[in-house]
Amino acid sequence: MPTQSDYFVLLTSYDEGAFSATFDGNLFHRTFEMKLGVPCRQNWPANPVLLNTDPEIFATGPRLHDLVGNTMGWLIASAPLRAIISRHCASEEIEWLETALETEPKKKKRPAVRVDGWAVGNPLGARPAVDRERSDVEMDTVIKDQVKSVRRLVLAPDLAEGGPALFRAADMRRFLFVRSDLAAEIRAAKMTGGVLVPSSEFRTSASGSPVMPA
Repeated sequence: MPTQSDYFVLLTSYDEGAFSATFDGNLFHRTFEMKLGVPCRQNWPANPVLLNTDPEIFATGPRLHDLVGNTMGWLIASAPLRAIISRHCASEEIEWLETALETEPKKKKRPAVRVDGWAVGNPLGARPAVDRERSDVEMDTVIKDQVKSVRRLVLAPDLAEGGPALFRAADMRRFLFVRSDLAAEIRAAKMTGGVLVPSSEFRTSASGSPVMPA
């Protein structure tokens, strides 16, 4: 059965020169819905595109990670990463929303480049992840059910009884948690762009930004 050491927090890395997605105004409301675990397919636009304005992104060869960095807290996955997650999450509901990645050079010196075949994974529903009595966390003073910062994270007891392979935390909406068996396959397949931090080692700054492992 899963225990504290059996879960990892999935973070995206921001390598210089790699594609990272920025906000698309048409998708703004979908971001909030995903953090609540609400289905988004009905309102998902036709042929959505996630943009990057760096004209050099595709100029020097492929710099696309399997897990695409972004500012929305989304799970933007390549087809191979999507297949791995889907195998482990057959019993959980995950909504896969097709999208494309595209460069949009600011100075228009290069033509835009579009890459299809990507998808945003939206785990439906959200479950509490934090044992507030045993964790050392600071709660947000505005959104009172949300953890603002983490000095020590202890998972909720019910996760030790057999939690899902992938879920969004209801009390830490910006973060996705991955069970150890799924984490092991992601690593074995050498999927790029993701950083898997053991939940017992996960920390944030006082403002809530995750502290990346050394």
